[in-house]
Amino acid sequence: MSNRRALGAEVRVRAADQVATRQFDEETILLDLRGGNYFGLDETAGAIWERLNRGMSPQEIADQLVGTYEVERDVLLQDIVRFVDDLLDRELVTELSG
Repeated sequence: MSNRRALGAEVRVRAADQVATRQFDEETILLDLRGGNYFGLDETAGAIWERLNRGMSPQEIADQLVGTYEVERDVLLQDIVRFVDDLLDRELVTELSG
């Protein structure tokens, strides 16, 4: 893990320039063209990824998806924030400014 600070529930990100995304059935595939790494996202992570790339914050995504999954909103939000932090650590997304 990097020494980067956690960005929290209001951060907005987009896919990094070197990341190609494809949808295959229920799975979203991310390919880091720079490092050649492949990441497979399940249906839930794919739904979050798609919303992140539309400019939604983790908080907005949690508000939108909370009724879709049997999970408390706060737990869902924490999971989304951890997912975004992991994407940032792997340099698969970049933070949008202001």
